[in-house]
Amino acid sequence: IMALVGILTAIDSTVYALKDSFSGLGANSFSIFPKGESVQGHGGGRRNIRGENISYTQAVDFKESYEFPAKVSVSISCTDMAAIKFGEEKTNPNVRMFGVDENYLEVKGSELEVGRNFTAMEALNGGSKVIIGKDVVDLLFDGKSEKALNQVVIVGSARYQVIGVLKS
Repeated sequence: IMALVGILTAIDSTVYALKDSFSGLGANSFSIFPKGESVQGHGGGRRNIRGENISYTQAVDFKESYEFPAKVSVSISCTDMAAIKFGEEKTNPNVRMFGVDENYLEVKGSELEVGRNFTAMEALNGGSKVIIGKDVVDLLFDGKSEKALNQVVIVGSARYQVIGVLKS
């Protein structure tokens, strides 16, 4: 019986480790886009017609009504050409910015090196908070993630307080 308990424990540990590993790769998540948003080409001479945009209200309604035991995240790609400024230092205008909710990091399998995630209230009310990547820390904060926390960075004319730094 002790051997059986040991075997079942080992199997449970293996299943958890595999699930966690695949989760980090995004294998247990999916994204919903309007029809034709990520499709390119002519499909054998036929043109794809892009579907209607998904509104924020539609996305939040889906998030709230989705009853499968899973995390749901709402996000939007803002730009691929942001420049972030801190003091006299500035990044190249090639930083990607996303508007995300409190579940985004977990759904995408990302982890924080330091700091905290967004709260549901910050995501809902659009607080001026930001989580930055390690590349931005290297450029603006001499590679010191702790130094970036609680600092205010500028993107365009908007100011954001750094609340977290992603692991690289």
